[in-house]
Amino acid sequence: MNYLQKARETARRLVKSYFVDDYGKPYEMTDGQCDIFLPIFTKKYPRVQILGATQYGKSDSISMGVIMRSLFFKEQFAIIAPGKEKAQIIMSRVIQHAFDHPRFYKQLELDANMPMDRLRKERTKSSIIWKHGGGVKTFTANVTNKNAVFKSLSGFGSPNIIEDESGLIYDEMQAMVLRMLGGHAHNFLLKIGNPYHRNHFYKTWNSDKYHKVFIDYHQAVAEGRYTQEFVEEMRGEPFFDILYECKFPAASEFSLDGHRKLITHELLNEAFISEEEAVDLMKGDPKLGCDFAGAGRDRNAYIARWPKVMKLLSTNEIKDTMQQVPIVENYGNEFGIDETDIAIDYGGLGQGIGDRLHEKDYFVNNINFGSSAPEGEKDKYKNMRAYMFYQLKMWIEGGGKIVKDDGFLELLYVNYKEDSSGKFQIQSKKDMKKEMKKQNMAAFSPDIADAAALTFADNSELLTEDDFDII
Repeated sequence: MNYLQKARETARRLVKSYFVDDYGKPYEMTDGQCDIFLPIFTKKYPRVQILGATQYGKSDSISMGVIMRSLFFKEQFAIIAPGKEKAQIIMSRVIQHAFDHPRFYKQLELDANMPMDRLRKERTKSSIIWKHGGGVKTFTANVTNKNAVFKSLSGFGSPNIIEDESGLIYDEMQAMVLRMLGGHAHNFLLKIGNPYHRNHFYKTWNSDKYHKVFIDYHQAVAEGRYTQEFVEEMRGEPFFDILYECKFPAASEFSLDGHRKLITHELLNEAFISEEEAVDLMKGDPKLGCDFAGAGRDRNAYIARWPKVMKLLSTNEIKDTMQQVPIVENYGNEFGIDETDIAIDYGGLGQGIGDRLHEKDYFVNNINFGSSAPEGEKDKYKNMRAYMFYQLKMWIEGGGKIVKDDGFLELLYVNYKEDSSGKFQIQSKKDMKKEMKKQNMAAFSPDIADAAALTFADNSELLTEDDFDII
């Protein structure tokens, strides 16, 4: 038995002796969880980085390691995360596991405002202190309050820092953390997270100074943390390559502000086909996306999409918005499109068009790009715009074809990233317009791209004639 195997067995015995799982049974750690726990408990390496698949069980491993190290060695630990909610994830687990064994909870130093029963139930406290020394406190690495964070960290006096979702912490804040650690002769830093950006998290992953632990979905399946069915279910969800394969995106995918390209040149070129090739694919129920123009070089754009192919029908610069009403109706009639499968941009000028169509009992799907994503998708997507563009991305990656037209080059200027909650978010239209203008595009607004996205609008909550069959 080599050193790693022996260390894992020791970790398993320790954890099983002191901690329980969510079902009240002795906690059984997997190899990967041991590999997360050990660097914290032993502090054998001053610098540690962990790339781990999401929902694997990292928070349990970290919290148990922090409890045992901080209590038994009377050390202070700071947990830093990019947002308050994320910072609280590990702390809630620390509090939960602090009640797994009397040797832990009898050492808790409690204040009168947070009695033990309340702490155990709510698990919302941002710090815990052990009676004989040591403790754990959370901090939010928000770049807007960096001075406050630095002051708090210095005041807490912790030479031990764990960065959760480290890849989402700004480089500027990371530099501040390192300066603070420099004030302690013996310091410890553990960075754990997912490879969203090629920032400090990428640089240290390629540094020999860091002890590294890598756990992707393959190991999670092998250890029984995931099922293969779960992996296949998640494969089509946003950020699968980052959250489950644990792959850093290629440098070519990034813009200067950290956004990634939604559609690459290669993917778009693969999707393009001629009009002659598209004829046989124009089968099945079509959908219509209609985006309406503002001023300047903006246009009204109409796109039809069948299950396997998409086509730009027309654009126009007609400023009288009411003239778009018959165009919508004519396309619907020409292609036999159900009115609930006609999605229009209801923001700004589109509101008048949508209202007029409804007045004529033509109940199209009025879409606000900034509205919430559909039910069941709100925790994944920032808004409806993000939801629709992601469906477009997946459709193209799944083999969807596009009748070639230079207007679709706008798709190359659609970028995305994750927001502070980890949701899929499309770059603002204002920033996209700036980039299109800088590249001297024929149009300075992604009207065709927006119309393409609208063909993926959710219409599950629309009322139809069938909803009134009792009348």
